[in-house]
Amino acid sequence: MTPGTQWKMRPSMLTNSIGRLGAKVREFVFASDEETESVLWAKATTSPRPNWPLLAGLRFALAAVVLWVHWFRMHHRPDPTMAIASVGHAAVASFFIISGFSIRHSYMKQSAGFYRRRILRLLPIHTMCFLLSGVPWLIWGSAIPLPNGPLQAPEWSLSGIRTVALASVMMNGLYGGVYTGLGVTWALTVEVLLYLLAPLFAKIESRSAGLWALMAGSAFLYWKYVAQLGGEGLCGVAIMGWLWLLGWQFNRYGTQAFVRSLTLLMSPLMILIHNPATARVLGVLVGANVLICHMDEIRFSKRINGVLLWLGDISFPLYLVHIPVLLAFGSFYRPSLYLVLGISMALSVILLKLEAAFHAWYDVKAKNAATLMPIARAA
Repeated sequence: MTPGTQWKMRPSMLTNSIGRLGAKVREFVFASDEETESVLWAKATTSPRPNWPLLAGLRFALAAVVLWVHWFRMHHRPDPTMAIASVGHAAVASFFIISGFSIRHSYMKQSAGFYRRRILRLLPIHTMCFLLSGVPWLIWGSAIPLPNGPLQAPEWSLSGIRTVALASVMMNGLYGGVYTGLGVTWALTVEVLLYLLAPLFAKIESRSAGLWALMAGSAFLYWKYVAQLGGEGLCGVAIMGWLWLLGWQFNRYGTQAFVRSLTLLMSPLMILIHNPATARVLGVLVGANVLICHMDEIRFSKRINGVLLWLGDISFPLYLVHIPVLLAFGSFYRPSLYLVLGISMALSVILLKLEAAFHAWYDVKAKNAATLMPIARAA
């Protein structure tokens, strides 16, 4: 082979090498268009096994953090620098990441009946907590006295009725105002809207950079407009969706180092860019992500797992019911944190018992309907 021939072949060899490297990078970062959902699920099973006890305990810890934030702000002193509020913001951000991770696992494992499972999981507890949210106004009247100022009941107007009606079906803040009797459900509204989009996310995740593009756009909106838009309803989906999709993508690519780095660095970085004062509380969010990233390496005994799973079960009602508990005290008595936590946990256990009774009744009705359906068709 002559020197001239070697020189002519080098560009070709370089091009081929770059092409192979690009293909490897693409395969590493993105799913190819030919990948099916079954292949994606097979990949998900090779990522870290979902450590549900650990995630359950983490959900409870985050719900307790939100309770502490609201207890502090309602019954102690104002938070002019928003430092305490930013702790709650970090906890809710971690909730979204865990939710995206869990929902992708659930949907890709069994897409059939996905919406029914979500409704049965959320609606009974939410409905009972929504009814309890009216108790403080029954106690105090149209204005609940709080140390930081009274909390007014919703107005008897078209807009007020619409706000309450939307809140009753997990759409708090979707259109118009926010029902303050159960104000924390603004985050639940965003999650429900993301649940509705889960099948779409599952379809487009194999389209190269589809989800990454959505995440980037959502993160930009968060950085640019979160202070102006707030986090409720459709605005919440737009500006908080990147957190949820971050958890979704981690479930998909969990073993890959770049996603671990992204999960650990992107969330606190975005919050830090938005408000440098939150740097002091980023440990909440970073801690949540560290546990998610290394959950395959952390294992507990069966007894500890049982406790963690139980705490995870009460985390959802605890997140909701502590608001009516705090409001019921009004300004008459400033309760201790342990008293509020104890009452809220006791109510959460009762709500779970009622939910279990409802599910048992529902299962019986569903079985009877399934038995009668062929007879009805024959008739």
